[in-house]
Amino acid sequence: MIKVCDPTTGEIVTLRVGQADPASINGLLIDFRYTAGDGVQTRRSILCWRCWSERESQQIYVTGYCPFREDMRTFRVDRMRDVLEIGGNKQIAIGKPGIFFAYLASDLPVGAGGGAALDTDIPKVTITWVERKAADEEEWAIKQTIWKRARRNCIAGLLVLKHIMLADEALGTAESNIELAYIEARLEMCEHSRLTWLIPEMLKIARQLVPPENISAAMKEVAKDEAYFRTVRHFAEQLADRHKGNARAAAALDKIRAVGVAASSQDGK
Repeated sequence: MIKVCDPTTGEIVTLRVGQADPASINGLLIDFRYTAGDGVQTRRSILCWRCWSERESQQIYVTGYCPFREDMRTFRVDRMRDVLEIGGNKQIAIGKPGIFFAYLASDLPVGAGGGAALDTDIPKVTITWVERKAADEEEWAIKQTIWKRARRNCIAGLLVLKHIMLADEALGTAESNIELAYIEARLEMCEHSRLTWLIPEMLKIARQLVPPENISAAMKEVAKDEAYFRTVRHFAEQLADRHKGNARAAAALDKIRAVGVAASSQDGK
């Protein structure tokens, strides 16, 4: 059982694995390959919450809880490939995701007769049982563990830098390049530099971050490691230099330097 916020309504919803109603997508657990708008391909799993079609574009979307992101995410069905319905120790290969999810979607396009599209308008979906290879399971589990570790290692620094990057609510190419350089440096510190697939993953996280009003909690985490602190301070100084004269950026940099002074004082005792 998972409790999570519905991004559309803001309400807290409870998700459980298993469909209580076969005609509803709620509770369906799926795994699939996904191609994002920027062309990056990833393997994803979600516990489905709702499915709908957009009236103008007639694109079908699925929203659900993504354990990889530990949050609700929405995916466009036409960008899904190799979709598997997960149940127990077996998985069902969904050969035609568009047709499959159209059956479960709300706000379907109207049918030829002027009413809502009928079940008979939708061809039957052919499915086959497949076993996921143990090697694939192990590789996926390892990648998931690495992703979570990389996120944990990068997130505090990203929050600090994002606070400065958006000091004047403007984000340019130079700031984005500094953020990228920080991610590359941090991954190298954590011995992840050879795992190049982590860089776009960390950039996705950075794009989704909401800059905190106060960076104290993030800096407390950063200050636990001297090398990490120096790295964050280095890139924070570069960003602050891009925002000269901005009070928020200057205050953030002062706070970062004060944390460094306090840490040095503690080490000297």
